[in-house]
Amino acid sequence: MKKFQKNTKGFKVLTDNGYRDFSGVACMGFKQVWRIELSNGFYLEATDTHKLIDGNGEILAIANANINDKVQSLTGTAHIISITKKGIEPVYDLIDVDSGHKYFTNGVLSHNCEFLSAEETLVSSMVLQNLKSKEPSRVDGLIRWYERPLPNRVYLLGLDPSTGTGGDRAAIQVFMLPEMRQIAEWCDNTSPPKLQVEVIHKMLNYIKSELSADLTQKQNPDESIYWTFENNGVGEAISSLVVEIGEEKFPGHFTHEPKRAGLRKGRRGLTTSFKPKIAACTKLKSLVESGRIELVSSPLVAELKNYIRSGQSFEAKSGSTDDLVSATLLIIRLAEIVRDFDPHMTEKLREVILLEGEEAEPLPFIMSVSF
Repeated sequence: MKKFQKNTKGFKVLTDNGYRDFSGVACMGFKQVWRIELSNGFYLEATDTHKLIDGNGEILAIANANINDKVQSLTGTAHIISITKKGIEPVYDLIDVDSGHKYFTNGVLSHNCEFLSAEETLVSSMVLQNLKSKEPSRVDGLIRWYERPLPNRVYLLGLDPSTGTGGDRAAIQVFMLPEMRQIAEWCDNTSPPKLQVEVIHKMLNYIKSELSADLTQKQNPDESIYWTFENNGVGEAISSLVVEIGEEKFPGHFTHEPKRAGLRKGRRGLTTSFKPKIAACTKLKSLVESGRIELVSSPLVAELKNYIRSGQSFEAKSGSTDDLVSATLLIIRLAEIVRDFDPHMTEKLREVILLEGEEAEPLPFIMSVSF
């Protein structure tokens, strides 16, 4: 069976609100299955993360269920009389059940995953539901640090700027290579460009100070840091502010837009036009679905769950945001540059960044180094 089979026949599913439409059936892969038997003769076979509805109307995962627990069924509340481990089997879930996420499976009321959707998300929703986020280990204002910078790594920082007037949020992502692991994040919709630049400066200096203080750090910390921002629109203001403060005061390599034919100098930062955005989206999808990138922020994962196809591109669905995703796409582009610029990282990043069958062709770019 395909990963998603659309309901083209107009089948309906029985819910606690009668028969309802649903979009289709998703294959969730091969997983450990458990058999739950009830006192009224109904039974259910599902994974331990499958959600039942207990006698009080609360969600009860099979992993937390016990003998004699009460759960809701087609004929009312019944007791669990048996919980048996079966084996590894293919499992399925209904997608977009109309009027809620509850429906009867073999007479047992179940609650399916709320964010699984028939809409085409950039990253498979079946992969997204298995991503594990964690709490920050350090919070500095609105900056969330998920771990301290480690020595002898490369650090990437990307800013997706905003006007800071209460609309779209500005967002910063920080990743560590070669693990390709997210270690920090910042976002806000009321910080003006000047404050956004100050946050970049603060985060870069923190990384540098941590590396400088570690006696096992082998190279100049400045050589281990790359940073940039999206230069579309408000990015021009960010660029002017960096010049005003002085590039030399920002640790690391300031990475700019590649030179264009006929132009004397490329623009500061990176331009997000259609082609580079789609390329970065494709690589991000590949990295997440193959487990070659580690996303630890629950806000970022939440945005990816609502980052859907729109025409030939991807964007947040109506009412959602995608600023953290946009900053992550800048990280993907930075990682490609590091792959080609830093000879120590080329081989380490070849398997991480390249897609299957892709050749590692050198990328033209401009680099500022402040150390």
